[in-house]
Amino acid sequence: MEKAALQKLLVHCEKNAPLPKFQSGLRKYHSTETALLKVQNDIFVRIGNKEVTLLVLLDLSAAFDTIEHSILQNILQQDFGVAGTALNWFTYFFLVANIVYLSVIRLLTTSI
Repeated sequence: MEKAALQKLLVHCEKNAPLPKFQSGLRKYHSTETALLKVQNDIFVRIGNKEVTLLVLLDLSAAFDTIEHSILQNILQQDFGVAGTALNWFTYFFLVANIVYLSVIRLLTTSI
């Protein structure tokens, strides 16, 4: 079900709010590998031009769990034009995901 929602959202974004040119995640013909090749190429070009080069890497793997879901809802609505039933579906999904996350945390902390 999540994959189907993602596909619908991506189609919607392509028509109404295109993703940034170098956005690699969740896009057809883009991957972590293509993103890394782009970064590597940019570094080599800068070094070749004798420019100072700095690479900072951030681990945002838990970002979804740490951001307030109302912020995600606002972004979907204002930046991507998601409304009506689709926005309600995401709101419900965020609520259920949060309940499941909290239940797992409670289960883990009470069993220790």
